[in-house]
This record gives sequence, C-alpha cells and structure tokens, in this order.
Amino acid sequence: MLIRESIATLLWVISGISLILLFVGSAVGLVIGAIFVSTLRRRHYSVWKELGSPALFHGDWSVPRFISSKRYLSLDDRKLASLGEFLRWHYIVYFIVLAVGCLSFIAAIWLNNKPIGQAEGSRGDPAPLHQ
Repeated sequence: MLIRESIATLLWVISGISLILLFVGSAVGLVIGAIFVSTLRRRHYSVWKELGSPALFHGDWSVPRFISSKRYLSLDDRKLASLGEFLRWHYIVYFIVLAVGCLSFIAAIWLNNKPIGQAEGSRGDPAPLHQ
C-alpha cells in the first residue's frame, strides 16, 4: 500500500503543477493573443475583417483556426509570424498539460479510492457505526 500511496501523492503533485501551469498559460495566452489580434488589425485590416473582426473575448474560433492553419505565414509579416508560431505552440503545449493534469487527477482519485467508513490502515473491515 505504501507504493500505491506514494504514486497517488506524486499524481496529486503533477495535477497541482498542471493546474498552476494552466493558470499561467491562460494569462500568457490571453496577452499574446491580444497582441496578435491587435497586430493583425493594424497591419492586415482586410484579413482581420475577413475573420469577422475578432476581439480578444470574441467567443468564436476564427483566430485559433487561422493560427492552426498557419495562414498568418502567407501575410509576409515577421512580427505576426513569430506571434502566430508562439500561439500555435502554446495551444499544443497547453492541451498536453491539460490532458496530463486531467489524467493524473483521475488516476490519483482512483488510487486513493477507499470505501466509505474504511479507517486508515484497516484491512478492509468496515469501521463500526456505534460504539
């Protein structure tokens, strides 16, 4: 049981670190995403309009689709290309961290799963209800 508890503890730590990384990653993604959309609007207004005049909290998937398809590379804009590449890799890493965090969280819960009323260190005998 000690190995199982050690693995569960490690999985809790991994899921906690993943949660922190997701919060930080969200903030970084919002800032870089806002810079990307602003740069796109200033330097390539027609493309920005074609995407539906996206804003930071627009709520659709036009900008992520534009980034994942690498259409920004055809605009011949170095700043926009570097922002787009950063965001594309950010999306990939973010979803990997999300998957690892969710899987480690589920596995930690599964490893720590004990029947209700089972005392710590008992051999599976239910704890008495009344004494």
